[in-house]
Amino acid sequence: MVVIDDPDSSRRVPRPNTPIVSRENVKDIGDVLGFPLVLKIPDGSFSRGVSKAANTAELKKLSAQYFRDSYLILAQEYMYTEFDWRVGILNRQPLFVCQYFMSKKDWQVVNHNTRCAPQSGGFKTLSVEEAPPKVIKTALRAADLVGDGLYAWISSRSATEWW
Repeated sequence: MVVIDDPDSSRRVPRPNTPIVSRENVKDIGDVLGFPLVLKIPDGSFSRGVSKAANTAELKKLSAQYFRDSYLILAQEYMYTEFDWRVGILNRQPLFVCQYFMSKKDWQVVNHNTRCAPQSGGFKTLSVEEAPPKVIKTALRAADLVGDGLYAWISSRSATEWW
């Protein structure tokens, strides 16, 4: 299949510890990451299929739910942030910048656990020139580790501190 991006090479980019979880190793993930931790389905987006487990009992309950639809899930260190950055880059040139805010009284960009429709925290688009230079620099450094395809570099606010 012809694609413009290269998903395999993104493994070279520093990120929070994110082990692949199976039914066989799920019981050990709390010891590996500590609590709270985040569980994700492999094909989730905009907070769909993303949950936070505060303890072993929640890990067991949430992972059982996810394993009904998937053989594997992802676990990730929980890192608090008020917003996430998304920087679109093509051929090593930044194209757009967007700041996604966490939904009200929640830790995710979109809160799907409401009685009504999902609640979004909103977003702010910026030109590349308006964005904080450190965000653009960090996004370009991350993309340079991967290649010159099309990438939407996504990070928490704290990711700029990794560099």
